[in-house]
Amino acid sequence: MRRLLTLVVPVALLSGPPAQADENPQSPDVFSPSRPTWSVVGSLQGTQTNNAFFAPSSEQSDFYLAPDITIRLDGSLTRDVAYRLYARTELGAFTTEIDANTSVARVGARLSRDIFHWTASLIYENRSSFDGI
Repeated sequence: MRRLLTLVVPVALLSGPPAQADENPQSPDVFSPSRPTWSVVGSLQGTQTNNAFFAPSSEQSDFYLAPDITIRLDGSLTRDVAYRLYARTELGAFTTEIDANTSVARVGARLSRDIFHWTASLIYENRSSFDGI
């Protein structure tokens, strides 16, 4: 019995849980910014309309395609402040009435902060619109 106790006690002491400091060398209060992530988002929408020029007097039936694509960079500056830089393009194209085609290009930035579980944002966006392309 004594031999068993002399073996069990050292093994039990050496096999205890590891120290907490070894698991996480950084303090939980230290913030390290997240690595920025790139993403590409797009969609394609199709619509049948009977008023391609949006005019009450000259209605023209046509099929309308509206693809858009967005490239964005997301990251965080602090624990509760995030940013987004983006570029987006949209194209509105008719199949037969090409004078009604439109395009929009956007470049922008957004800075967001969490305030009492609400998100407040500061946004800058530069838009360029083109009609009849």
